[in-house]
Amino acid sequence: MNYRLNELQQIVDSLPLRNHIDVSLYYKFSELMQKIMYEYGVYDGVKELCGRKAKVIRDQCIFPKSHTYNNKPLYLKKKLYYIDLNSSYLAGIDEIPCGSTDFIEKNTKIKELIETLYNIRLEAKNKSNTKLATTLKFMMNSCYGYSIRRPKIIKRKYTNNVNNYVNTFAPYVAGYNYVGNNTGFVDTVNSFVPHFTTPQFALDILTNFNKKINEISQLVHVWYYNIDSILIDEDDYNKLNKLGYINENLGGFKIEHIFNEIAIKSAKLFVGTLVDGTRFYHCAKKNIDYTDFVNEVKKLIST
Repeated sequence: MNYRLNELQQIVDSLPLRNHIDVSLYYKFSELMQKIMYEYGVYDGVKELCGRKAKVIRDQCIFPKSHTYNNKPLYLKKKLYYIDLNSSYLAGIDEIPCGSTDFIEKNTKIKELIETLYNIRLEAKNKSNTKLATTLKFMMNSCYGYSIRRPKIIKRKYTNNVNNYVNTFAPYVAGYNYVGNNTGFVDTVNSFVPHFTTPQFALDILTNFNKKINEISQLVHVWYYNIDSILIDEDDYNKLNKLGYINENLGGFKIEHIFNEIAIKSAKLFVGTLVDGTRFYHCAKKNIDYTDFVNEVKKLIST
């Protein structure tokens, strides 16, 4: 534990922060990342929004969904490349809009910070330091989710003395149930709920992310979209490679799998055979009969 904390501390200390951050004082990845962003100057000029204004911005967010090119079951038997966008939504980070109305001004420090952390993570992966790479991944990903989080009004707590807990926090108790002799769960209303968020950041990320996916869709035929991954044939893969889209950089694409056959039943349910002969199951139980699944997909297509 101390080794991992010191390892992370060295990385945080290497960043040009306004004030020192002691990583051992933070319990959650998201909280540490928010502190790093603040001390890096990412939030300078950025307004926290709440209420109707925040809701209006949230409602403009278009979240990608998994689907085939024609929104129907799909069966293909040829060489197919399943490529993944490096760092997913983070590839769409350019800035955080400032102000509270027109958002004309932008704070671009977030892009610089994410690119720095991404390169450190990439170096850790190349050195097989998977634990550090995973930690940095969680930290970076949290900045998107945190920006659009919704307030948690109710919290649930397990206690060894339900009666005592209810009596102590009576004004905040929303409900409770016993699972043993005076042990159980109590639901309470949070005495403090953070309503303020920066949904304009999430909207900016999603807008840029969707533009990137649409840009790729204009260049090649995408057989299947799975949020930040796409399925294309070999010719289109070679085309993207020549155009420089296949690389390890933030926003580039990397090969996740290469298939010889794939059968997609629904948005997230598919099976396939990799080029090495391994059978691949996505959101499907491995005890299902592969041949029956493929035949079922073929039947769905024919009807």
